[in-house]
Amino acid sequence: MQEDAVIDGVAMCLLRIGESVARLRESGTALRGDLPWEAMIGMRNTIAHGYHRLSLRILHRVVRQDLPLVIEHVRNLIEDPDSGGSQKIK
Repeated sequence: MQEDAVIDGVAMCLLRIGESVARLRESGTALRGDLPWEAMIGMRNTIAHGYHRLSLRILHRVVRQDLPLVIEHVRNLIEDPDSGGSQKIK
């Protein structure tokens, strides 16, 4: 089904994000404290090792609510790595 392919694609993207967050943390990159970094790593682990436990409700919430905040933070880090990602996007 097309819907299954979309869900799998979104899950794979979130897996890659969680993996990247873990690597950023290991490198000592400043990650804004009010974002759910540990939860992203946990979701990565769930997708990779317990896909059958993945909740579509949680997946939808993450994509709609959490991911835009993470994208903003990462953009800020790219624009000014010394800011810790706390500046507003222009």
